[in-house]
Amino acid sequence: MTVLNEIINKTIDIEMESLVSDLQTLIQCPSVSAKREGLVECAKILSDIMCRAGIKTEILYLYNDHSVSDDDKKDIPPPVVYGEVRSKSNPNGPTILFYNHYDVQPEDPVDLWEVDPFSGKVEGNYVFGRGSADDKGEMITRIKAVEYYLKNTGDVPCNVKFIIEGGGNWEYTY
Repeated sequence: MTVLNEIINKTIDIEMESLVSDLQTLIQCPSVSAKREGLVECAKILSDIMCRAGIKTEILYLYNDHSVSDDDKKDIPPPVVYGEVRSKSNPNGPTILFYNHYDVQPEDPVDLWEVDPFSGKVEGNYVFGRGSADDKGEMITRIKAVEYYLKNTGDVPCNVKFIIEGGGNWEYTY
């Protein structure tokens, strides 16, 4: 194992509580695309987490018309969170693109849940709640990987981009 791998692994161990806390924050935001609930709020929370990780972030709204009525907003796609870290040592080198979604499926039927589906409850090495496995869990590990790499080296070996949308579970009609 290389020295850098050892340093990164040690950072993961030290920072695990922070990773789990950020995952819980995301799970506790019920971003249910099928119900059009919590999507803008979750995009803002996600953007904040990414900024704190050292990722330049922008929330992209896919419409400009602020005169749209609330009734018509149900048909407007949720915002996309775009993030980028440019390599200082290799700015013209390769780019890796991470795709994720921050929305989740509805919690129904609620009576089958043993815990609140938006609690982010931790039991042992498990975090329970909507999005813990698909896709908020994967998303936070990618964000934290970039954060830990930046923390330990001050740079990334290649350019890194994130496209994180709130319609992974959304049915689009064009």
